[in-house]
Amino acid sequence: MRLTPRTASFQRALASHGELFIERLKVLVEKYQSEGKLTISYESQLVMAVK
Repeated sequence: MRLTPRTASFQRALASHGELFIERLKVLVEKYQSEGKLTISYESQLVMAVK
């Protein structure tokens, strides 16, 4: 995985905010799914793809 500024800030947010961050992430995932921008498939592992 390439470490982009966005990835780095994502990791910092996860490390510093934990549960609150996860809750916000769930809200974003639901929003993107409802807009048809995000597809999640469960196979042998969790795969998330953003269009």
